[in-house]
Amino acid sequence: MIPWEDVERHENICEKKTIRCPIYPCEDIVLVQSLKEHMKQDHESNIFYDGCLTHDIKLKFYKISSVISNNQIFFVMISHLESMTRVHVASLNSINECFTYNLKLSSISGDSYSLSIENQPINKYDERDHCFQCINGTCHSVYHPNSKVNANICHSKLHDD
Repeated sequence: MIPWEDVERHENICEKKTIRCPIYPCEDIVLVQSLKEHMKQDHESNIFYDGCLTHDIKLKFYKISSVISNNQIFFVMISHLESMTRVHVASLNSINECFTYNLKLSSISGDSYSLSIENQPINKYDERDHCFQCINGTCHSVYHPNSKVNANICHSKLHDD
């Protein structure tokens, strides 16, 4: 039996590793090493190159955008529901302390409110945790802890007793 740490170590360096494209609603499965080319070819309008992106956040909003900076792909996940806005930035690569992000939220109404948060950490992108289909409640992967399949399994186990 192979120790789980060895499996994880291999997954981090395997050149055959694939990932479901993080950009909604694309469901293409691509090699991790080919993701940047896939993004440029299929999602050019969703890529920001200057390290800065702007979104008009509506009442119910979920968006994943990508930023390419310093030859790295970063995914910016923004969700807004009712009065709560969440922002998460992640990268496929292991990121060291030299990469952080700054967040500025501004109101477009007459009263110009703004909030700035600086030097936030960038986490490693994990398809199992950051899946847009899991967030939308439409994921059917048994490997994703927040998928609809796993929610149904948990629900049925609760009601079997």
